[in-house]
Amino acid sequence: MTVQEHDSAATAERLQLLIRRRPFGLFLDIDGTISPLAATPQQAVVSPALRTLLKALNAHIKVIIISGRTLVDARRMIGVDGLTYVGSHGLAHWVEGREELDDAVLPYVRLAQQAMVELAGLRRIDGILFEEKVTGLAIHYRLTRHAEAVRADILRAIAAAGSAAHFDLLEGVKVVELRPRLGLNKGTSVRSLTNRFRLEGLLYAGDDLTDIEAFEAVRDLRRGGRIDGLAVSVHHPDASPLVEAASDYAVEGVAGATQLLEYIYRLLTGQAPEFAYTP
Repeated sequence: MTVQEHDSAATAERLQLLIRRRPFGLFLDIDGTISPLAATPQQAVVSPALRTLLKALNAHIKVIIISGRTLVDARRMIGVDGLTYVGSHGLAHWVEGREELDDAVLPYVRLAQQAMVELAGLRRIDGILFEEKVTGLAIHYRLTRHAEAVRADILRAIAAAGSAAHFDLLEGVKVVELRPRLGLNKGTSVRSLTNRFRLEGLLYAGDDLTDIEAFEAVRDLRRGGRIDGLAVSVHHPDASPLVEAASDYAVEGVAGATQLLEYIYRLLTGQAPEFAYTP
């Protein structure tokens, strides 16, 4: 489904019925979903207008930001108080003004430091960027000249690093990540927060392979019948076709995701947002 199809009668009716399910949760990935992909994680931004829209939506429904970024980074990037934040693919939560971190995550602080030392040789590759995540590590290769060759180098180095054996290996858009092997991910966060907030309706929007786990959680939850939900993929040139295939609907880029959020706002309030998004 393209962004234009959100104007179709069938899709409009589906969203109208969904948004009536209360409490309602709106789960949003950040990078590639509500923030355009940038050359480095530090350069990515969420527009002021979109932050205003998120705050306005949160006055009516539960807005939950769920990201591979650290909890601190996700909260800094969005900068809207009152939202629920999930960082590091589900390892940390910010709920009702406080951080929640599972004790099982703590040993990975030392293991992540060891991994950074063992993989330090990769820093010699021009364009490689290490993103330290306290309990894990992400190695970005978007800026390298020969991405596939560099990806192979990264995977070989990880296979040879003893500390890396304690982590799950996760791949995203030109990034390889070491994530604590605890069975926690975006999907487990969707399930736990849905239960915690007793949601009866939800929508999840994301663009990357890590969001597929959340899409699957949405499908599992609605299979029971009590909860209704939709999984929306955000398409862009670097997105894997697997992401769209796993979703219910697709929109085109951050602009398409924003149009969807604006439409939800209109359904909630009967009014158009008083702020304009400029891509």
